[in-house]
Amino acid sequence: MRTLKLTKDSQKNILESLLKRSPNNYTEYESTVNEIINNVKENRDKAVFEYTKKFDKADVNASNIRVTEEEIKEAYELVDEKLLAVIK
Repeated sequence: MRTLKLTKDSQKNILESLLKRSPNNYTEYESTVNEIINNVKENRDKAVFEYTKKFDKADVNASNIRVTEEEIKEAYELVDEKLLAVIK
């Protein structure tokens, strides 16, 4: 799995990249996206785990996906307080 550290520069680059995409190309992917959505609705976690392995190359399942309290605390410390306020 690829992990990115979100900085002001990386955030700007991500947003600029997204804005450059042409909305005219979206219909090309619509059927594939709908298939994925329907599969997840029907098969729930099993489908999510399969797609995670396929797209992210991460082998996750119900027994190894739990986030510890320590990991949650660390994540809160790394996120900007303004972002947390928006999320809440």
